[in-house]
Amino acid sequence: SAIYSALTLVSRFLGLARDLVITARLGASQTIAADAYYTALTFPNLFRRMFAEGAFAAAFVPDYSKRLASEGKEAADRFAADALATMAAATVAITLVCELAMPWIMRVYSYGFLDDPAKFKLAVILTMITMPYLPCMVIAALFAGVLTARGRFIIYGLYPSLLNVVMLAAVLPQHDPTRAAYAASIAVIVAGVSQAALCWWGAHRSGARIHPRHLRLTPQMMVLIRRMVPGVIASSATQINLFISAMLASQVDGMRTWLNVAERFYQLPLSLVGVAIGVALLPRLSTA
Repeated sequence: SAIYSALTLVSRFLGLARDLVITARLGASQTIAADAYYTALTFPNLFRRMFAEGAFAAAFVPDYSKRLASEGKEAADRFAADALATMAAATVAITLVCELAMPWIMRVYSYGFLDDPAKFKLAVILTMITMPYLPCMVIAALFAGVLTARGRFIIYGLYPSLLNVVMLAAVLPQHDPTRAAYAASIAVIVAGVSQAALCWWGAHRSGARIHPRHLRLTPQMMVLIRRMVPGVIASSATQINLFISAMLASQVDGMRTWLNVAERFYQLPLSLVGVAIGVALLPRLSTA
């Protein structure tokens, strides 16, 4: 918990720097760039919170930990490889559907932007750029879960910082708000791939041998999916609230930016204390 909290604190300071730079470059209500960018950032995060960090982690880590303790490393890694294929296929499918339907989805999610065609178009393009962040995060979450089950917490606490570092590097040189919004959105994808690669490398270094394989809906995968369902439903309640709030906020210029910045403050104690204890405790409880 102490390791995770300390690294999360580092990530939060970097996140503060990222938000300072982005809001300085993009503004809030004076340009179309800020609301369009925060729309692009929030949309894949809605799915990420429902699948990658919520329901999937809560279902996968206990199963992997128990198999590691009772059946050995090879059986646990085969289970993880099947889970990787299943979740990657599911999130890639969601991403493709969203990419194809984005103009129509945005008419619902950001109906307040319809009065400003330029803002609406920019929001659609930027969100299409950031959507592939979802499968990257599911892959990162799986390998991060493997690391915690094996008692390794440094990379789990460190990998979120990559997003902040990459985005700072991308946005700092920009001075035009729209160009800065494009740079930040592209940086999200670069960071997602980097985060997934770092977690895979860490899992490999810890002794896990999890390689891509073809999709197989084994009985174990069906059990994993069934265990995810309550978590998805529970997460959906919060995410639907956020979805509706974002819809309403789209009617006021700058509102999504203000809400996003304000949200950072209440997330700090949650991640430093509650999440840190949960991350450290879950694999130990599962093994016991």
